[in-house]
Amino acid sequence: MINTTTLVGWLTHDPELRVTGNDIKVTTFSIAVEHYVGPNKPKQVYFFDVTAWRQNAEYVTRYFRKGSQIVVQGFLANDDYTTAGGEKRKKVVIVADSVEGFGNIKKQEKKADADSQQGPEETFVPEAEADPEINDEELVGMEGMPF
Repeated sequence: MINTTTLVGWLTHDPELRVTGNDIKVTTFSIAVEHYVGPNKPKQVYFFDVTAWRQNAEYVTRYFRKGSQIVVQGFLANDDYTTAGGEKRKKVVIVADSVEGFGNIKKQEKKADADSQQGPEETFVPEAEADPEINDEELVGMEGMPF
């Protein structure tokens, strides 16, 4: 079976970096995703909880803030938990395999570096950077797509 999802949305709050007992970095955050229903109809907004581990967690907490636009690629998982009242519950979350800025990530990174007075002691550089050689005019528009 295939279990994969890609979402583009906006962070609903600032992510916070945590460290597990095994010294693994993790962050959880929510994103709001708009869904276009059709002409003359209001857009629907869906909210998704996302968990990012290790380098993805560092990257998100360093460069993204509430309102930042983000691309999350990952898979769906059940998060089992117990409420304060002792009830066992489940919720579906997205576990991020990769995260990227949508739009001008360089501007977000510079702003985050300037605004940040604290952050991870290590500097994380994402493996895949935007290619400065690509000209926006060379990109194919949606008009040629079959859907």
